[in-house]
Amino acid sequence: MIKGTAINHDGSMNGYTVPNPNAQAQVVQNALKNANLKSSMINYVEGHGTGTKLGDPIEVAGLVKAFNNDSIGEKRMCSLGSVKSNIGHLEAAAGIASITKVLLQMKHRKLVPTLHCKELNSNIYFEDIPFYVQRTLEDWKQPEIGVNESEDNLRRALVNGFGAGGTNVSIVLEEYKEEVAENSGENQEEVLVLSAENKKHSVSMQRKWQDTL
Repeated sequence: MIKGTAINHDGSMNGYTVPNPNAQAQVVQNALKNANLKSSMINYVEGHGTGTKLGDPIEVAGLVKAFNNDSIGEKRMCSLGSVKSNIGHLEAAAGIASITKVLLQMKHRKLVPTLHCKELNSNIYFEDIPFYVQRTLEDWKQPEIGVNESEDNLRRALVNGFGAGGTNVSIVLEEYKEEVAENSGENQEEVLVLSAENKKHSVSMQRKWQDTL
């Protein structure tokens, strides 16, 4: 389920391929705001993560700023990964690939490893931030219900996507939770939809149905 989306642009930059951490933080904040969620309610982040020395630290800096601005409070750790370690950078299809990965993880309730990151980027100080790189296959467990948060424990993910030239996008996804009717007794009323070729046939079907009751 799509809970919220946001898009913005870096504006004036130091270079065509140089990201802006402030703009990236803002797009994450806007996506969370549109989803009406706090950052502490995100359990997984699918990063744009291309594995570069420059881009990855800037993206993480933007995430940290966005999450800290939303008062993540206690050192609550959030898993971070990138599908590009599995299939490379698909350019225009990179965004849909990231979303597909997240949906499959939600379906199977698993967090899959990000490959080729045995040695982490030395420019990212993971010991000081609320994120860790997902490097092993793990169950995606339901998060604990927060004391001051909405009363649910749904799996939620944030997906980042950035384009050369300064375009930034972010989307918040939430697992589907089937609603169960409170009254499931035999006398529960339900809507029955009838379809007919035209109005005359529709009236005839309604009469026949009523006669069977």
